[in-house]
Amino acid sequence: MIPTARQWTVILSRQAGAWGSFSYDPAEDALRLTATPRPAEFHERLAYTLDNPTADSVVTTLRWEKLAISFTIGVNSKAVVTDSIRQQLRGLGRFFWQPWNQAARWSLNNEVNLEEALGWADRSIGLNENFTNLRTKAAILEKRGDRVAADSLRRNALQVATEADMNGYGYQLLGQGKVDEAIEVFRKNAKDYPRSWNTYDSLGEAYTLKGDKRQAIANYSRALALTKDPDNKKRIEVVLAGLR
Repeated sequence: MIPTARQWTVILSRQAGAWGSFSYDPAEDALRLTATPRPAEFHERLAYTLDNPTADSVVTTLRWEKLAISFTIGVNSKAVVTDSIRQQLRGLGRFFWQPWNQAARWSLNNEVNLEEALGWADRSIGLNENFTNLRTKAAILEKRGDRVAADSLRRNALQVATEADMNGYGYQLLGQGKVDEAIEVFRKNAKDYPRSWNTYDSLGEAYTLKGDKRQAIANYSRALALTKDPDNKKRIEVVLAGLR
């Protein structure tokens, strides 16, 4: 840093090994900027702090004695993460469906790099076609405007869904406030897996959120009759007591 009475010049160098200004070489400057010093609380030792961090920036502050000098560093976080994903997919993770799906889902959720994300989803499906990666690809296609292909993939996903897939999907819908849609998913799961106490437990919870006590009691009672786990028995008994 070069101090003056009103403004300081802040220099970021490509050389991190030089000691102080004794071997400073302007040719190694990466960036120069100006910052205005301001009074600050007393700070005994020289310190650099990273303040007010966000997803894309942080305020870097030099603090020394009663002086502070701040400047903002911005980062294209989405580009950094995308590059990191590409590097990670060159490692061991490339042999499993989950990392490819996670990469595609991250791009979808952040609305970046969708063309490459579609390829990642295809790689995941090629390794192990399942409910999760089919729905990821469907969501990317829909985001890109291909609703027909997206709907077709979602129908295919339902055909290969496991009990756990459907249960998780139902709770996802509940989290979105789509109670009636969640009930339909839980009802299908209970029909496909009639000996699973958990399907009725989830359906009972959905009916409770809908305000249908009669159906909630009926399904919780069915779950209670099927479960052999003492902790879940006790929990369901408490829920039923509160509904009656």
